[in-house]
Amino acid sequence: VPSAPDPLGAWKTTQRLARVLAVEQAESAGGFDALLVLPGGEVVEAARGNLYAVVDGRVRTPPLAAGCLPGVVRGLLLESLEG
Repeated sequence: VPSAPDPLGAWKTTQRLARVLAVEQAESAGGFDALLVLPGGEVVEAARGNLYAVVDGRVRTPPLAAGCLPGVVRGLLLESLEG
């Protein structure tokens, strides 16, 4: 779902309505969650969950500078998968 963080650079903390609408759009298409995508095509965050992948044995997740929430689960995943 094309999206953009609020002027403070946050997603989940201040964009609740945008996330609810994105999830509704995903559900109407048969999905469960929505990926939030910057205008340049960079996937930043999932509306309901954490976004990460293991590529070549390394954990990849969008950088905090992109506006994703530095949440507890994100931190625990990075710590446990890279540690």
